Amino acid sequence: MSSTSRQKKKKKNKFGATSPPFIDYLKEILRRYPDGGQILKELIQNADDAGASRVVFIHDERHYETQSLWTEELGKYQGPALYAFNDAAFTEEDWEGIQRVGRSIKQDDPTKVGRFGIGFNSVYHITDLPCVFSSEHLAIFDPLKKMFGEDEEGYRWSLDDKEDRESLLNLRDQFQPFQNVVSHVISCSWEKVISEEQYFKGTLFRFPLRNEASEISDNLYDSTKVTQLFDSFIVDADISLLFLKNVSSITLLHIDTNGFCSNRLKVSASNQFDTDLSHVKQESFDRKTCFKTVSHISHQMEETRSQWLVTSCLLKHGYKPEIDSLASKLSFYPQVDAAFRIDED
Repeated sequence: MSSTSRQKKKKKNKFGATSPPFIDYLKEILRRYPDGGQILKELIQNADDAGASRVVFIHDERHYETQSLWTEELGKYQGPALYAFNDAAFTEEDWEGIQRVGRSIKQDDPTKVGRFGIGFNSVYHITDLPCVFSSEHLAIFDPLKKMFGEDEEGYRWSLDDKEDRESLLNLRDQFQPFQNVVSHVISCSWEKVISEEQYFKGTLFRFPLRNEASEISDNLYDSTKVTQLFDSFIVDADISLLFLKNVSSITLLHIDTNGFCSNRLKVSASNQFDTDLSHVKQESFDRKTCFKTVSHISHQMEETRSQWLVTSCLLKHGYKPEIDSLASKLSFYPQVDAAFRIDED
């Protein structure tokens, strides 16, 4: 596409989640929440909130070509990356919400954010350029405003736009990192998604690993750190599904520099409700109880199973005014979940 054509499309494709103090806001978030190990759990919770049932994390160590790119500057982000997929597609509200991150933050409390708040911003521990492909769009965030022109906070291609579809298909190097990974998470080719369906039935985040210090962070992330990130998650993997409402399967994949894909972990959970225990309604609270069976398949393809008794208790509105007030202020439900591991007896 010529530079003139691109200028015409800029307004339509304008995208980004920044406001004037956004970089300072990000620095404060990363300072207050230095534990990058929570990234996977935050992204799982986001997927659960969206109603997803399946989550896949992929550590891709490959370096992609840099000949056909949208801008030459994007070449530095064609290296190793962490991907996060879930099978719930973005709604228009989600696209709006993810761009509002940090816009309505109180100066004295940067933790007051919504669904795409702390959970999403934690990815800036590892990347400067988050990308997301979902429903009818593929977007790149550029809070440093270095990739798409002065004061451009990002860019979004739309599958319902003919010129954008041509870019997604013809700029092969630029979108090869998405094309190669899409085939690992859905049974549909990149070309079919873009040309025929013009809709991606899920959400795929790509986080190119930070390999040099930036204004956002001087925390460098290499493949060793991603391996450690996966290792720390695997330790708690069996209990990661117990308190989720929708997600019932989590998979960790590794793709080496030669393109060989190996399964590091798969955990899945199934529910069994006891009719006598399943749902108890009292005057002041609702309680739901079920048995959960968790399957854990390791990279050696060995399966182990564990069974849990899980109960969830929600306090009804109007019985504890001080709790009602706190729940409203925090935008939380006054709910407690508990799980107890049971043996064969």
